[in-house]
Amino acid sequence: MKDFAISYGGVLLIVVDESAWNAYQLAILKRVLE
Repeated sequence: MKDFAISYGGVLLIVVDESAWNAYQLAILKRVLE
């Protein structure tokens, strides 16, 4: 989805409840979406 948004000049909004993820998973998610 991120690549698609970048390719077409769009914006990708993701709403995440940080309490649903442990610190490791949240760090990976943030790194992938940067």
